[in-house]
Order: sequence, then structure tokens, then C-alpha cells
Amino acid sequence: MSEKFNSNLIINIKVSYFVASLLLLMHLGGALLVSLLPLVGILKGLLWAALAASIAIGWRLHVSRASPQAITALECDHEGICSVRRGPTGPWRLCTRFQAVVTPWLAIFLFRWEGRRWPAGLVLAADAVEPEPFRRLRARLRLQNPVA
Repeated sequence: MSEKFNSNLIINIKVSYFVASLLLLMHLGGALLVSLLPLVGILKGLLWAALAASIAIGWRLHVSRASPQAITALECDHEGICSVRRGPTGPWRLCTRFQAVVTPWLAIFLFRWEGRRWPAGLVLAADAVEPEPFRRLRARLRLQNPVA
């Protein structure tokens, strides 16, 4: 294997305009559905509140990465062991990656680590990281996850 593949890959995640536009588009679709549904006023109000909370939480987690629970950095070694850093200055946490979907513009991960009952998701767009580390990450994931 090459030296680049054997070294640890550290990816610092920045703001992604692609993920922001996807998030806004999905929530605009939800707003259109809520506005068109013939529901009682209180139920419609609850749906609007849920939609507003969803976009606020999604924006802080996946776009601005301002939440303490947001994954701001990812480190992978050549054996597939990953560590994530949550928040701007949080500690590195060892985790297991149990699912990943990779496309040329987007990589979606599900991680699980000690002390967390549910998996944590990471949406990593190509415009949120440097091009070379993103290319190397996609190559590693394709080699580690062979298609059946």
C-alpha cells in the first residue's frame, strides 16, 4: 500500500453550502405540505413548531457546526478505526463506523461510540473539506467496503 494510504487521515469539517441548500429545500417542502394539509389549527401549529425546531437543530448540527454535539473533525486510520471530535474544542472520541454511503459529492456516515445509545450521523459534502482529503477518504471507504 502507499504511504498516503497507511497514514492517518484527519478531516476538519467547515461550513457546507451544499448541505445548507439541501436542508433548506427539504424544509421548504415540509412547509409546503404543512400549509396545504387541511388540519385543525392546533395540530397545524404543532407541525409548524416541529418544522421550525427541526430546521434550527439541523442548521446548528450539519451546517454551521455550532452545536456542542456537532461533529467538527474526523480521523480515520488505514484499518478503518475512526475518531471524531464533537464541538469546536471537544475531545477526540473513538468510535465505530457501521454504515457509510459514498458519492462523488457527498459522504454520509453513521457512527456509534461508548456511552451513546443511538448512532450519530455525519453528512460530509465535498465543499466542506479540502479536495485531496475528501478524495482520499472516498478511496478508503470504497476499498474498505467492497460491493457485494
